[in-house]
Amino acid sequence: MHRDEVAEQYTLSWENIDLVSTNKFTLPLTKRGERQYVTMNSAARKALAKLRARYPQAKLVCPSAGYYNDFKRKFWEPVVTKAKITDFHWHDLRHTFASRLVMAGVDIFTVSKLLRHDEVGSTERYAHLSTPHLAAASERLVETPSVTESVQEPAVQKQIARTPTVSTLVLKPIQ
Repeated sequence: MHRDEVAEQYTLSWENIDLVSTNKFTLPLTKRGERQYVTMNSAARKALAKLRARYPQAKLVCPSAGYYNDFKRKFWEPVVTKAKITDFHWHDLRHTFASRLVMAGVDIFTVSKLLRHDEVGSTERYAHLSTPHLAAASERLVETPSVTESVQEPAVQKQIARTPTVSTLVLKPIQ
């Protein structure tokens, strides 16, 4: 768990969350020493609205004295242990977030902005594609009409017909 991320989480005040008009929350001072804005999806807004209704007088979203050790000991470790997950860290959730967005078809530039990265290269290290996703991507070639089916000009068709394909090279014995 990165202390900076936990610090952002546990010092976030309700006055910096807009659940109505912008669907964003503001991080007034990040580890880079600047103000940043985080876009929320409908599930995050719903969860935060529910939390706000439960603790309407709270100034902080997740108040906790000694937040880092408190959070780790009282929440994170018991949850991870109960789920029987080994070698899993708070920061891994950022990788999950990036990977799921990319596999859902969100472009890497947008994912980079959602992660608040300055460089797309940083985001590329976060987005891990699953084996089924890669297999489905490869299978798209099977579902796409071949070049010979889409080209209509006879001269081009003759040239394509004379060009050996992988299947003809593999099936014909070498002489």
